[in-house]
Formats: sequence, structure tokens, C-alpha cells
Amino acid sequence: MKVTIEVTADDIANGKPGVCSLCPIALAILRALPGWGDATVTNWHVFPPDDGFAEIDLPSAACDFIESFDCLGQAAVEPFSFELDVPAELAPAGEIS
Repeated sequence: MKVTIEVTADDIANGKPGVCSLCPIALAILRALPGWGDATVTNWHVFPPDDGFAEIDLPSAACDFIESFDCLGQAAVEPFSFELDVPAELAPAGEIS
């Protein structure tokens, strides 16, 4: 299931560089998938909560954003959106905002 993730200026302002669960992309994912309650975002993947083994690949634009945000800070990035391909079993119907 394709989910549009919109990283806003607020996500950027409130995000924490180098903190996998509080980066702007994690904040945007939690807004789009409120039922998750938690998400860990690395430079290349998203790890949904309570699954242990699932990982969702991030598109290259999101990977580039993370690198710029972590290395150069808020001033180096702008709001953007991307599609995240979430397996149906990790995004039950009615959970996507």
C-alpha cells in the first residue's frame, strides 16, 4: 500500500538530527500512520514498531534528506513528500490518515 509522507516545515523544526525516532521523516510517518505510535528511521529504512523483522526501504530522495539534515542541519533541507510502500499487514485499513 502506497502512503504519501509529507515532511513539513514543522517536522523539520521539531526534528532531532541523528535521533532515529525523532527525525523529521519519523514525525511525518507517525502523522500519516498514527496507529504505529513509533517508528525508527535509519539512512535507508523505516522499521515499524512491534514487528522486529520488517523493514521498509526509503526512496533515494528521503535518504538524501536524512543525510543533509543529520550532517548540515535544518537550514540544509526543505519540506518535501515521498511515497512509502507499506506492506498491507503493517497498515491495517482505517489506520492511514
